[in-house]
Amino acid sequence: MVNLRCGKQEIAVRANAEQAELTVGTKRYLLQAQRSASGARYASSAYPGTSYWSKGDGGMLMVDGQAYPECATLAATPPVIAPAEGGPPRDLTVREWVVEGIDGRGVVDNSRTTMTFDPAGQIAGRAGCNRYTGSYKLQGARFEVKGVATTRMICVPALMDQETRFLKALDATSTWRLQPDGSLLLTGPDGRKLLAR
Repeated sequence: MVNLRCGKQEIAVRANAEQAELTVGTKRYLLQAQRSASGARYASSAYPGTSYWSKGDGGMLMVDGQAYPECATLAATPPVIAPAEGGPPRDLTVREWVVEGIDGRGVVDNSRTTMTFDPAGQIAGRAGCNRYTGSYKLQGARFEVKGVATTRMICVPALMDQETRFLKALDATSTWRLQPDGSLLLTGPDGRKLLAR
């Protein structure tokens, strides 16, 4: 995700080759990639007069027919590390994290693996095929997951393999870090990694 300022308006853009998710204030727009002579342009018939054109470190934004000043990328904020005492930081518990990478590999297309951490120390989500629940403990940058239980559905082999890799990486996690780009990185002593946004 990239955070930008367009005049007085701050926006967040998460984009790939096919589409861009644009957050402007409290509104979200899902825009499709359009042909462009240079840079990357996104628009959608569902949102007439709304488009985003990305070029280099900046871009141009139009929302409901209103053009904003040229957008500039905001400086990244430093990573947030959990406090040694007390509960988990709010940044960890206010959202559902969607897993984008397991041990350096991407996830199966159209699959959804998630993690939600509640302030009371419970973790839950979708492992790819099955739902799971368990508990977690934080102390500084140290992170530990215990007692993970899953439902017992059977899915296609590729999804089951991904789920197994996810659960093993989650179980092996020993440290965590919120990175400057807003992603969550969980790592284990054996080199296993989970990347989520």
